[in-house]
Amino acid sequence: MSQNLISRFSKVSLIRTIGSIILLFSFFSFVDIAFAQVVNSPAGTRTDYAVGSYPTVVAFDNITNSIWVGSQSYTVSKIDIFTGTKVDYSVGVSNNGIAFDSVTNSIWVTNYFSRSVSKINIVTGARVDYPIGMYPAGVAFDNVTNSVWVANNYTVSKIDIFTGTKVDYSVGVDSAGVAFDNVTNSVWVANVGSGTVSKVDIFSGSRVDYPVGLSPYRLAFDSVTNSVWVANVGSGTVSKIDIFTGTKVDYSVGAYPIGIAFDNVTNSIWVTNYFSRSVSKIDIFTGTKVDYSVGNYPNGIAFDNVTNSVWVANQYSNTVSKIAIGGPQLPQFFSQVNHSGGVFKLRQTAGTKITGTQTDKPASDVIKTVPADWVLKVATTTDTVTGQTIELDGYQWYGVVDVTDGAIGWMVAREISTGTIYLPYDANAQSTLDAKATTMPYQTKEARTPVILQAVDTYYTATATSSSLYGGGGGHDSLNNFQRFIQGASYPKELVLAIAGHESAGTLDNEICSSAQDGGIGIMQITSEGFKGLGSALKNYPKTGDCRTNFPTSKYYSNALQGIYANIKDGFRTLQEKYRRKCPDAQLTIGTLVYSCQDIERVLATWGYNGKVLTGNYLKQISNSLRDLSIYFPGIDYANNDQLIEKLKLANANRIEFKKFSPVEIEVIDSLGRATGFDGTSVIREEIPFSRYDRDADGGVIFFPHNPYTYRVIGTGIGTYGFRVEFTQNDILRTFYATNIPATPGEIHEYFIDWDALDRGERGVTVGIDTNGDGVVDRVIQSDSSLTEIDPPAISVVYPSGEYLLNATTTAQFYATDVSGIAILNATLNENPVINGQQVTMVKPGVNMLELVAMDNEGNTATTTSTFNVLYATNGFLSPIKSDGSGVYNQGRTLPVKFGVRDVNNNAVPSVFAYLYVAKISDSVVGNDEIPLSTSVADTGNQFRYDTSGQHYLFNLSTSTMSPGSWQLKAVLDSGQIITSVISIR
Repeated sequence: MSQNLISRFSKVSLIRTIGSIILLFSFFSFVDIAFAQVVNSPAGTRTDYAVGSYPTVVAFDNITNSIWVGSQSYTVSKIDIFTGTKVDYSVGVSNNGIAFDSVTNSIWVTNYFSRSVSKINIVTGARVDYPIGMYPAGVAFDNVTNSVWVANNYTVSKIDIFTGTKVDYSVGVDSAGVAFDNVTNSVWVANVGSGTVSKVDIFSGSRVDYPVGLSPYRLAFDSVTNSVWVANVGSGTVSKIDIFTGTKVDYSVGAYPIGIAFDNVTNSIWVTNYFSRSVSKIDIFTGTKVDYSVGNYPNGIAFDNVTNSVWVANQYSNTVSKIAIGGPQLPQFFSQVNHSGGVFKLRQTAGTKITGTQTDKPASDVIKTVPADWVLKVATTTDTVTGQTIELDGYQWYGVVDVTDGAIGWMVAREISTGTIYLPYDANAQSTLDAKATTMPYQTKEARTPVILQAVDTYYTATATSSSLYGGGGGHDSLNNFQRFIQGASYPKELVLAIAGHESAGTLDNEICSSAQDGGIGIMQITSEGFKGLGSALKNYPKTGDCRTNFPTSKYYSNALQGIYANIKDGFRTLQEKYRRKCPDAQLTIGTLVYSCQDIERVLATWGYNGKVLTGNYLKQISNSLRDLSIYFPGIDYANNDQLIEKLKLANANRIEFKKFSPVEIEVIDSLGRATGFDGTSVIREEIPFSRYDRDADGGVIFFPHNPYTYRVIGTGIGTYGFRVEFTQNDILRTFYATNIPATPGEIHEYFIDWDALDRGERGVTVGIDTNGDGVVDRVIQSDSSLTEIDPPAISVVYPSGEYLLNATTTAQFYATDVSGIAILNATLNENPVINGQQVTMVKPGVNMLELVAMDNEGNTATTTSTFNVLYATNGFLSPIKSDGSGVYNQGRTLPVKFGVRDVNNNAVPSVFAYLYVAKISDSVVGNDEIPLSTSVADTGNQFRYDTSGQHYLFNLSTSTMSPGSWQLKAVLDSGQIITSVISIR
């Protein structure tokens, strides 16, 4: 297992790879990075080349080293920047815009009167036309969303460079020029008729307008001062606009400035002056201007950083002028970063401090970090204008290019106080360094394969802790290498290769993006931003968003040798992060397979590498990749003496995976109280055998589950959460998911899943809800395999309600509502079933109870009780009792106390139970109720009797025991009604 992988790789493949490298070196000329010096011609030195009729626009293509010239003569010309050789290709009518797309290697040309845009292959000249809006003018390439943006009168169109799909966004009047700004991720559009420029967000299309001069026509983005420069044809000025604030500064130029380009070598803006027949070179810092003569009516302009020239289309001379930009001699060479500290920063500007202060530059000034031994191309060792060395903040600075992805910036080259050189020059190593940095030798799978094998061998066997990209350093354990992980789990290097083969879909392409658009990049498909560069120290900040939208490729790592090493090293670090030296059980026997402690650790680490909790059949796919390893890496097979192939596949076939979606934490608890997960207050627990919890991925796994589990979800914030469980048993998948479930901090929801009940179509999921986390379940709901809400139904009662007279009728009206729908609604009236819409008669005097029980389609239940009163119709006490309280009666007499009641139909009601009470009134205060005496044997206690003849209720009150004064008479009816009156005894 420790045998060197290269020695097992096909020798034929190696020869083929070496041959391709030699061929590439013989084909490409590297005179621009020679070991001596490249001398720029004096500024303004001019050479003219004939082109087609009325040339208008110009673009530079650094792949074929050509200038492309659009015209009004139905052609676009491709001109070799060294020889001036010209090839013409047919296009549409009147080219008003042209741009180079470095992703599909195409030139895009707008055809103003043809109302189309042409995409031209820069090698073959093959052309595809796409219809566009009215009068397409300017065009710009955006390498963030892989789009070209075309100005069309009142709109700007965003066109997908692969599909041609178009989206339009409104801008100002007569939109013309377009420029892409990769700092704020915006396109800037010049609106001739509005006197404004529009800043359009490339993702949302949101827009901000800024006023500029008269008739702004074309724009250029300056990445040094973070400005957009606008040529105002009607003002004779150019406006410099801060891309963050919109602050504007104007500079005067010649008559009718129309074309504009940025030169990052001399840090200048170049402007064509149409009527002045000149081009102006403006210092981007001072605004100092120098004019150079060109042909008749110069129009479009472009900067070529290979010959350090600007190219100008002279519309009525039918020529293009190549003008030297000037500047100092530029020593250019490849250098391997010499830095024992591990990483160096490539910056947008030289220096670590803001000029004139001790304040550190913002983090946004850093373009990328690279590890020790990373190879960069040194483009300049001096200031490109003054020719002086740049010494800032204790260091000398070089201008560098990372040829792996084209990043340009400044880097520390030498520490002044110690003389330590960080960007050394080694004339004898240039070919070797070139091979490490350049992507061209590794454009095929066959060329990349031996590099991958060597990288895996390097990191698998290295014990040194050097911070070099090619050293063993980069691990996080006490050894700062990967040996603890490799030796602890006895993790076979073939398994690393199987992961690489599967993750890259067999392409072994280090620039491939994940089809899931989840951020996965490269051979090892490093997905999490936290893992990118964690082992290699390579951080490519402008490309951190790559592979999260429909980008098929990314140069975050690139297919250069050093990029491949960085990706493999980050893959090792990711595996190490997912590895834990921990086995709950010494071994586990499943059928004929015995999982050792190391087997369990290998399975869990491989599962964790996927970076997703719900992995589908990831372990099965890795098992197949390990079985078929020679398909990816010819000549390499896995012996499988430990039956790892079968163990991965069997584990894949028997597992529970669970995942939460914030704002909650989750724990799984078995019947013995062992937990796997995180409760938000303590360390991650992994007590259940053969389980793993990955907090980065918000979930975990249990292999070979055999225990009933409780899934405890703990609220950590206010909002709604999601929760999903996937149970795979013998390769059969069953799922439960909860979505949009409300939670509050401390609230606990415990799920118990009866998978057999779910299989029977029953509500097999029991959810206990503890709303305040006090350990007491407040309510329980039942659910099927999907739970979308836990709120109980809302029950409403319309009728019966309020008060009714005896024997009145009404129609029962009640209902329940819930977002999931109502499954059951039952009701009883005084314990008798009743349904909605049923006519009911009020036969029970007093308080009546309507009880309702509802259950929604998610199994949530609600109960409610509605009460109403049934009363008698009565006019109070009858004669001789006076209702106004003025009755005076002699002590000792018998006083007949009478009242009558009727139902809703005015029928007498003979079945009322009513009782009489008397109370002495003193100082206007009613005393306690007393049971009065009756003078009639027909009366029972203090109960009224019914007088059939008079159809009223009667009680013969004896006043003999009632002392003189005021008394309250009170009749209490079984309906709850009370009849009162005051009498006086004398």
